[in-house]
Amino acid sequence: MTVTAGTRQLAARARDIAAKAPAGSAERKAALVAAVALAEASSAAGATKILAGWEDAPPAIRHAATKLVGQLTRDVPASQGGAAQEGTR
Repeated sequence: MTVTAGTRQLAARARDIAAKAPAGSAERKAALVAAVALAEASSAAGATKILAGWEDAPPAIRHAATKLVGQLTRDVPASQGGAAQEGTR
């Protein structure tokens, strides 16, 4: 597995979102779960695949994390790991 600069950047953005969310909130939990998935994946699609198989996370948190990965990838240009980046873990 090769983690790209793009997924590292997206993971950092997810951690920033988590840091700004209220402690213990669903938003914070989802952002941290998204950050972990992005840190482990080589693409945003790979992070989504990881989240889909992550059965230990509550479904609502998993869904929110997947939605956040999608939002983050739409906000970042493809050259930096955004939505146009293809591939999976």
